Formats: sequence, C-alpha cells, structure tokens
Amino acid sequence: MTVAGGPLGWSWRLPVATRFGRGSRADLAAAAEASPWLVVGSAAGRERVLADPVLGPLLARRTVVWAEPVAPTPDVEHLEALSRPHLGRGYGVVVGIGGGSVMDAAKVIAARLAAGPGVALRDLLDDPHAIPAAARPRVIVLPTTAGSGSEVTPFATVWDRRHGVKRSLTGEAVWPSAALVDPDLSDALPHEPTLESGLDALNQALESVWNRHASPLTVALATRAATLAWRALPNVLEAQPAAAARAAMAEAALLAGMAISQTRTALCHALSYPLTLAFGVAHGVACAFTMAAVARHVVPVDDGRLARLARDLLGADARAADLPDALDAYVDRLGVRGRVRAAIGSRDSLLARTR
Repeated sequence: MTVAGGPLGWSWRLPVATRFGRGSRADLAAAAEASPWLVVGSAAGRERVLADPVLGPLLARRTVVWAEPVAPTPDVEHLEALSRPHLGRGYGVVVGIGGGSVMDAAKVIAARLAAGPGVALRDLLDDPHAIPAAARPRVIVLPTTAGSGSEVTPFATVWDRRHGVKRSLTGEAVWPSAALVDPDLSDALPHEPTLESGLDALNQALESVWNRHASPLTVALATRAATLAWRALPNVLEAQPAAAARAAMAEAALLAGMAISQTRTALCHALSYPLTLAFGVAHGVACAFTMAAVARHVVPVDDGRLARLARDLLGADARAADLPDALDAYVDRLGVRGRVRAAIGSRDSLLARTR
C-alpha cells in the first residue's frame, strides 16, 4: 500500500504447511505421523469421514479417539466440555475434519490440552500467552466447506452466549500445523451450508481488499479469492456443472483465509455478530448482508485497489463506484436479504435486541 510519503511497511507470517488439490487428503498419513490421534468432528462428521474411500481406511489403521459433536456455533462451555475428557491423555495430533466451527474447535481443544487441567478455556481467552506452545499437539485440519479459511489462520471463534458476545482465541499457539484442502470433501455439501460458507469466503476476501492493514500481498490474494468466489458460488448453487466451481470455491476460501490471517476481518464481520447471536442468522449470510453498504462507505477513499477489484469482478470498463450496486444485485440473487428479514422480522425488533 502507498501513502503520500511512499510505501508503507508490511510483514508476513503463515507457518502452516498447506496442500491444495483434489486427493490431497491422502497426505494426512504423512502429515500426522504421531499417535494417538484425537479427531474432532461434527454430529454427522464421523459417518461421512469413515465412509470416505481415502480417509476411512486411513483412520482405521490408526489409534483414533473422537471428540464430538461440535455444535455449529460452539460456545465456551461447549468447547470446555469437549476438551476435558481428553486432558492428559498424550495425543500426538489433533485432526479437525469439518467446516469452520470444527476447525476452530480443533485449534481450541489442542490449546486446552497443552494448557492442562488447571487452566480453563475462559482463562486462555483472557490470556492466550498462557498456552504453552511447545506442549501443544500438532493440529492438522481438513476443511469440508469452502468458507471460513480457518485452516490457515491464528484465531478461532468462541461464542460466549452467557455474556452475549463473540470472542476469539488468538495467537502463535493457535495456528494449525498443516492444512489439507481437498475439494473432494466439499463436493456433496448441501445448498444452505454451501451458500453460508461461500458468502463468508467472499466477504472475507472483500474485507481484506479494503482493509486498513492490507499489503500488496494480501490484496493480491484477496482479489484472486474474491474473483474466484464471485464467479463460482452462483454456479455451485444454481446446479451448473459443479466440479470446477467447487474447486474454485475451495481455493477462494483458502486464499481469503491467507489474506485475513494477516489483515483480520473488518466492519461486515463486526456488524454480523449481533445478527448471529440475537437472531440466529447464519454467519456468512449475516456478513454478506452489509457488504454493499460498507462498499459504499469505502469507495470514495479508494486508493486504486477497489478499481482493480471492480475490473476483475465486473469487466474491463468497470469502476470502483460500480461495486456497491453490483454487490446489492449479487446478494439479492442469492437471497441474502430475504433470509435476514425473515430472521429479524422488523427494524424495531432488530434495534430492541441489539442495543
């Protein structure tokens, strides 16, 4: 990024061994050599994983214990309860196979195992430096949705419903050790989680492009991620030939995750959390709901990155000023506003429950 005085400094750190491509889940055996494994999954995750022609036989040959089920938006008490039975059992590897919530849970559980029985998860949220990184098991994550990018970030969302807030476990000890991003695992994802996770990936890419912490590298990654998601998500949802589009969405989510690992998310995410906590609006839908409004806010101060993004998304003659209306049309095409209105009910209801 540049300012009147010249280039701004920037840094990059991404200590996650990453493999992308169909069939890459077969690398789990080499990536996670230590035993026993603690496998973290959702309610239906174990059945799907054990039925997988690659992962099923691989897990059958290992000493495996399951930590399940991970709730769709896991909160502090839920993750504490999932972790406690496994403290002190000597796991060499924690494997998270699932969507963003599962991968976040795997990172949280590994941190809890490292901290030991005398430190509660709430303590770690208050002071993540209390996680002894050297004692943490290796964390290997395999996303089954194309959305959160958690496979390559140093943070994990933890919902705190007791206090009505969203929290995050963040720090060096939260990075996964390795990520295996195999589009095969998301090919059969149903419509709603495809929509919700895909919108999350698109939103994270856009937020990273217009982020005040952006760098030339994050802008390049995020622009590529946004372009992939912009084109692929409607094709996946509207029953077009889906194999290539599914792979594009998986790559988009991965690249957006790489970008936000450096920039973090921004205003759309901050505005989304009350919608999820108070009304149960799916995270990706809640984030997408405000994309056009935020774009209208940032377009007047564009330094060139939004103009480049507009050309990539909309065509060679597009301008940054075209982005807000295009985003409005895009989210309407995918039914975002209708879903949010149905959940909220009215403006008065929104204001009453989120003040």
